[in-house]
Amino acid sequence: MFTAAGPGGRVLVQTRRGSLVQDRFPDLVAAAEQQLRYGLVLDGELVVWDTEEGRLSFEALQ
Repeated sequence: MFTAAGPGGRVLVQTRRGSLVQDRFPDLVAAAEQQLRYGLVLDGELVVWDTEEGRLSFEALQ
């Protein structure tokens, strides 16, 4: 994830293969815009916690 360089910029979410997918994660983009500083580069993995199963759900990401 790349946060905007300054006001009015956009947050970008990029796959490991370079595809831009921020349109698939509007809640993540909105949270980043509100809570993170400008000019950050974050590296990580998205996961979804299944509260009923008590474990991570990779199926829920799809």
